[in-house]
Amino acid sequence: IQSADDEYKYGAVKRYEKTAHVERALEAMQKHGLRVKCDHMFDLPGEPANAQDTARRLYAKHPPYRIQTYWTNLLPGTEMVDQALENGLVSREQVDRLEEGFDFDFFRESNLGRDPTRMRVFKSYETLFKLLPVLPRRLRERWTADTFSRLPALACTLLGFLVDAGYGLFS
Repeated sequence: IQSADDEYKYGAVKRYEKTAHVERALEAMQKHGLRVKCDHMFDLPGEPANAQDTARRLYAKHPPYRIQTYWTNLLPGTEMVDQALENGLVSREQVDRLEEGFDFDFFRESNLGRDPTRMRVFKSYETLFKLLPVLPRRLRERWTADTFSRLPALACTLLGFLVDAGYGLFS
């Protein structure tokens, strides 16, 4: 899924499916008993701020079996690196480090700007997304990233780890 913002997805990351198509696919797979796993990306350059909440509503309405989260990392020689450099999201020095093989860890954090406030918001969404599939409907609809923003980042990381470990051990 990567992003739930159709306009952004189409223009920036060249993903052409619409959220309505994703919803129909989730419904069809769930109707036939398939355990759906979704991949969600954080810190996509230029993604609108409300895109995470759009994704939250999608996942709450059509909870997949599992939501795996990844952090956007720029890859050398890609159009996204050029866009990030042009838009001031990364410096020439950061791009040089990237091309030398430094600053790359897409499982835990982004190699983009690392604005602590943005990263904290994403960490709250990451925790929520990992928990959504196991929450009862009532909580899926009520809980937001704000529910987790008051927790220390370490607690969010621990919750996410426990859910991932649970999937690994019991599924």
